Amino acid sequence: MKLEIRPATQNDYPSIVAIHNATWTDHPVLADELERTDSKCTEQNFIKRFMLEFEGKSISEGSFQLLSKNDFALELNVLPEFQSRGFGRAFYQFLEAELERYAPERAFCNLYEIHPFALHFAQTRGFKEVARVYHQTLKLEGFDAGLFGTLKQNLNANGYRISSFAELQSDPEYEQKLYELFFKIDADVPRVREFVPVGFEEFKRQNLENPKLLKAACFVAIQNGEWVGLSQQRSRPDATQLHTGMTGVLREHRGQNLALALKLQAINYAIQHGFTALHSNNASTNTPMLAINKKLGFERSASQIQLEKKFV
Repeated sequence: MKLEIRPATQNDYPSIVAIHNATWTDHPVLADELERTDSKCTEQNFIKRFMLEFEGKSISEGSFQLLSKNDFALELNVLPEFQSRGFGRAFYQFLEAELERYAPERAFCNLYEIHPFALHFAQTRGFKEVARVYHQTLKLEGFDAGLFGTLKQNLNANGYRISSFAELQSDPEYEQKLYELFFKIDADVPRVREFVPVGFEEFKRQNLENPKLLKAACFVAIQNGEWVGLSQQRSRPDATQLHTGMTGVLREHRGQNLALALKLQAINYAIQHGFTALHSNNASTNTPMLAINKKLGFERSASQIQLEKKFV
């Protein structure tokens, strides 16, 4: 049995995508997305990727990424037909040995709840569950936006308006305003790690310069010139569906149905432009957003289990 573990190269992106997508069916990726992510890495968020080959065939991909300080994200995927044959065990031992060279304090990983063998695998290696994230899908065929017809009128009466990122780009402070709004909202999002805002340039790289971000489908709620809420949409790999990223409203403007209105604006855009579905991921503890999604008709599928391992 010839088994080799080696650093990934640029030529491995198609294999990485094939292995990842065979495991994470609800969260497919594209090779150009991974390549772009890796090309933008710095010493503050580097990614190390590796391949496991069996008899000359790439059957598993693994990586770890520096998140902040001494926290890392770890991922390991094995093609389904090669699972439960010891390849994951050998690969994990290699990855952990490589990771320990960087003196990690914690490592985080995500698993599908429909893969109980993976949960057992992680738990026997010191990982403990810390949170769950629900994946939800809204099929747009037959969606009746008229059910919420008076919402926008009520918001307009209270001085609110909703504009797209594309419409707001003419504002010379557009990027700075988005940056400030994004991180005020992000600070309140449920998470298992402490909130650490990134710098302005990193925010632009992750968001505004992301080619998958559809600025015409991203919206900001504004009252009296103040930017108070937002909702982001980006295209998914099959290009017929959208994924909703950050959606939120500043604390002092909650209770006005602004988040619901922002999501409805995105739904209307998606319907008008021929998209078939919207996807969303929300923490199980984010009850307000889960309630909004349920009201809109999102259906929940398998959740992601977030796990943590402490090294010190």
